[in-house]
Amino acid sequence: RTIYASSSMKPHRSQFVSQKKEKNMHTEQNTSTKIDTDSSATPKGIAGWLIIPAIGLVLGPISSLAALIMGINMIQSFAPELHGVVRLWLSGLIDVAMIIATIVVAVFFFKKRRIAVHAIVGLMAASIIVSTIQTFLNVSMFGEVDSDTIEPIVHACVFGAVWIPYFLKSKRVKNTFVN
Repeated sequence: RTIYASSSMKPHRSQFVSQKKEKNMHTEQNTSTKIDTDSSATPKGIAGWLIIPAIGLVLGPISSLAALIMGINMIQSFAPELHGVVRLWLSGLIDVAMIIATIVVAVFFFKKRRIAVHAIVGLMAASIIVSTIQTFLNVSMFGEVDSDTIEPIVHACVFGAVWIPYFLKSKRVKNTFVN
Protein backbone atom coordinates (compact mmCIF):
# COMPACT_ATOMS: atom_id res chain seq x y z
CA ARG A 1 0.00 0.00 0.00
CA THR A 2 1.33 3.43 -1.01
CA ILE A 3 1.09 6.35 1.39
CA TYR A 4 0.74 9.79 -0.14
CA ALA A 5 1.92 12.94 1.58
CA SER A 6 -1.01 14.95 0.33
CA SER A 7 -4.24 14.32 -1.50
CA SER A 8 -2.91 16.18 -4.55
CA MET A 9 -0.23 13.48 -5.03
CA LYS A 10 -2.77 10.67 -4.92
CA PRO A 11 -3.52 9.43 -8.49
CA HIS A 12 -7.00 10.12 -9.74
CA ARG A 13 -9.26 7.32 -11.02
CA SER A 14 -9.07 8.70 -14.58
CA GLN A 15 -5.31 8.06 -14.61
CA PHE A 16 -5.91 4.36 -13.87
CA VAL A 17 -8.50 4.15 -16.67
CA SER A 18 -6.10 5.90 -19.07
CA GLN A 19 -3.27 3.52 -18.15
CA LYS A 20 -5.57 0.52 -18.62
CA LYS A 21 -6.63 1.78 -22.12
CA GLU A 22 -2.98 2.22 -23.10
CA LYS A 23 -2.23 -1.31 -21.92
CA ASN A 24 -5.18 -2.71 -23.91
CA MET A 25 -4.11 -0.81 -27.04
CA HIS A 26 -0.58 -2.17 -26.66
CA THR A 27 -1.97 -5.73 -26.30
CA GLU A 28 -4.19 -5.26 -29.39
CA GLN A 29 -1.22 -4.03 -31.40
CA ASN A 30 0.77 -7.11 -30.37
CA THR A 31 -2.15 -9.35 -31.30
CA SER A 32 -2.56 -7.74 -34.72
CA THR A 33 1.18 -8.05 -35.26
CA LYS A 34 0.96 -11.75 -34.45
CA ILE A 35 -1.88 -12.22 -36.90
CA ASP A 36 0.04 -10.43 -39.65
CA THR A 37 3.16 -12.50 -38.95
CA ASP A 38 1.20 -15.75 -39.04
CA SER A 39 -0.66 -14.86 -42.27
CA SER A 40 2.57 -13.95 -44.05
CA ALA A 41 3.98 -17.37 -43.17
CA THR A 42 1.33 -19.16 -45.24
CA PRO A 43 2.39 -19.96 -48.79
CA LYS A 44 0.73 -17.61 -51.24
CA GLY A 45 1.24 -16.39 -54.79
CA ILE A 46 2.56 -17.90 -57.98
CA ALA A 47 5.79 -19.19 -56.51
CA GLY A 48 7.17 -22.50 -55.32
CA TRP A 49 5.82 -25.46 -57.28
CA LEU A 50 3.21 -23.25 -59.00
CA ILE A 51 5.99 -21.87 -61.18
CA ILE A 52 6.09 -25.13 -63.15
CA PRO A 53 2.45 -25.03 -64.33
CA ALA A 54 2.82 -21.27 -64.90
CA ILE A 55 5.67 -21.92 -67.31
CA GLY A 56 3.64 -24.68 -68.97
CA LEU A 57 0.65 -22.37 -69.42
CA VAL A 58 2.85 -19.81 -71.17
CA LEU A 59 4.99 -22.15 -73.28
CA GLY A 60 2.29 -24.78 -73.94
CA PRO A 61 0.19 -22.81 -76.43
CA ILE A 62 3.34 -21.54 -78.18
CA SER A 63 4.84 -25.01 -78.61
CA SER A 64 1.45 -26.52 -79.55
CA LEU A 65 0.91 -23.87 -82.21
CA ALA A 66 4.43 -24.43 -83.56
CA ALA A 67 3.83 -28.20 -83.67
CA LEU A 68 0.50 -27.69 -85.46
CA ILE A 69 2.11 -25.46 -88.10
CA MET A 70 4.99 -27.91 -88.60
CA GLY A 71 2.48 -30.77 -88.91
CA ILE A 72 0.49 -28.90 -91.54
CA ASN A 73 3.70 -28.14 -93.47
CA MET A 74 4.81 -31.78 -93.30
CA ILE A 75 1.47 -33.03 -94.57
CA GLN A 76 1.51 -30.51 -97.43
CA SER A 77 5.03 -31.58 -98.36
CA PHE A 78 4.97 -35.34 -97.83
CA ALA A 79 1.33 -36.47 -97.85
CA PRO A 80 -0.81 -34.05 -99.86
CA GLU A 81 -3.36 -36.83 -100.41
CA LEU A 82 -4.40 -36.43 -96.74
CA HIS A 83 -5.78 -32.90 -97.29
CA GLY A 84 -9.33 -34.19 -97.74
CA VAL A 85 -9.24 -36.69 -94.85
CA VAL A 86 -11.83 -35.73 -92.23
CA ARG A 87 -9.83 -37.36 -89.42
CA LEU A 88 -6.92 -35.04 -90.16
CA TRP A 89 -9.15 -31.96 -90.01
CA LEU A 90 -10.74 -33.26 -86.79
CA SER A 91 -7.29 -33.71 -85.29
CA GLY A 92 -6.36 -30.14 -86.27
CA LEU A 93 -9.59 -28.72 -84.81
CA ILE A 94 -8.94 -30.56 -81.54
CA ASP A 95 -5.42 -29.06 -81.44
CA VAL A 96 -6.76 -25.54 -82.01
CA ALA A 97 -9.45 -26.04 -79.33
CA MET A 98 -6.81 -27.16 -76.81
CA ILE A 99 -4.60 -24.18 -77.62
CA ILE A 100 -7.53 -21.80 -77.06
CA ALA A 101 -8.52 -23.62 -73.85
CA THR A 102 -4.95 -23.37 -72.54
CA ILE A 103 -4.86 -19.63 -73.23
CA VAL A 104 -8.19 -19.13 -71.41
CA VAL A 105 -6.95 -21.17 -68.43
CA ALA A 106 -3.69 -19.18 -68.42
CA VAL A 107 -5.68 -15.94 -68.17
CA PHE A 108 -7.63 -17.31 -65.17
CA PHE A 109 -4.38 -18.59 -63.64
CA PHE A 110 -2.43 -15.34 -63.89
CA LYS A 111 -5.41 -13.28 -62.70
CA LYS A 112 -5.54 -15.68 -59.72
CA ARG A 113 -9.23 -16.41 -60.23
CA ARG A 114 -10.95 -19.00 -58.06
CA ILE A 115 -12.16 -20.76 -61.19
CA ALA A 116 -8.54 -21.31 -62.29
CA VAL A 117 -8.14 -24.36 -60.08
CA HIS A 118 -11.12 -26.16 -61.61
CA ALA A 119 -10.17 -24.94 -65.08
CA ILE A 120 -6.65 -26.36 -64.74
CA VAL A 121 -7.94 -29.69 -63.42
CA GLY A 122 -10.42 -29.78 -66.31
CA LEU A 123 -7.70 -28.91 -68.81
CA MET A 124 -5.52 -31.74 -67.51
CA ALA A 125 -8.41 -34.21 -67.69
CA ALA A 126 -9.22 -32.96 -71.21
CA SER A 127 -5.57 -33.39 -72.13
CA ILE A 128 -5.71 -37.08 -71.19
CA ILE A 129 -8.89 -37.58 -73.22
CA VAL A 130 -7.60 -35.56 -76.19
CA SER A 131 -4.28 -37.43 -76.21
CA THR A 132 -6.18 -40.71 -76.37
CA ILE A 133 -8.46 -39.47 -79.19
CA GLN A 134 -5.50 -38.03 -81.12
CA THR A 135 -3.64 -41.33 -80.80
CA PHE A 136 -6.60 -43.27 -82.21
CA LEU A 137 -6.97 -40.76 -85.04
CA ASN A 138 -3.27 -41.01 -85.90
CA VAL A 139 -3.32 -44.80 -85.81
CA SER A 140 -6.41 -44.87 -88.03
CA MET A 141 -4.72 -42.56 -90.57
CA PHE A 142 -1.16 -43.89 -90.53
CA GLY A 143 -1.58 -47.42 -89.12
CA GLU A 144 1.54 -47.29 -86.95
CA VAL A 145 1.63 -48.09 -83.26
CA ASP A 146 4.91 -47.74 -81.40
CA SER A 147 6.22 -46.10 -78.23
CA ASP A 148 6.08 -42.65 -79.88
CA THR A 149 2.38 -43.18 -80.58
CA ILE A 150 1.52 -43.92 -76.95
CA GLU A 151 3.91 -41.38 -75.40
CA PRO A 152 1.44 -38.43 -75.38
CA ILE A 153 -1.13 -40.50 -73.46
CA VAL A 154 1.46 -41.60 -70.89
CA HIS A 155 2.77 -38.04 -70.56
CA ALA A 156 -0.73 -36.60 -70.03
CA CYS A 157 -1.59 -39.32 -67.47
CA VAL A 158 1.62 -38.80 -65.45
CA PHE A 159 1.24 -35.02 -65.61
CA GLY A 160 -2.38 -35.30 -64.42
CA ALA A 161 -1.49 -37.79 -61.68
CA VAL A 162 1.03 -35.34 -60.25
CA TRP A 163 -0.67 -31.98 -60.74
CA ILE A 164 -4.38 -32.68 -60.25
CA PRO A 165 -3.89 -33.71 -56.59
CA TYR A 166 -1.52 -30.78 -56.08
CA PHE A 167 -4.12 -28.28 -57.33
CA LEU A 168 -6.84 -29.88 -55.22
CA LYS A 169 -4.86 -30.18 -51.94
CA SER A 170 -2.15 -27.51 -51.90
CA LYS A 171 -2.29 -24.71 -49.31
CA ARG A 172 -0.49 -22.38 -51.72
CA VAL A 173 -3.16 -23.01 -54.38
CA LYS A 174 -5.97 -22.35 -51.85
CA ASN A 175 -4.28 -19.12 -50.69
CA THR A 176 -3.41 -17.88 -54.18
CA PHE A 177 -6.54 -18.36 -56.28
CA VAL A 178 -8.99 -16.22 -54.30
CA ASN A 179 -10.22 -13.55 -56.75
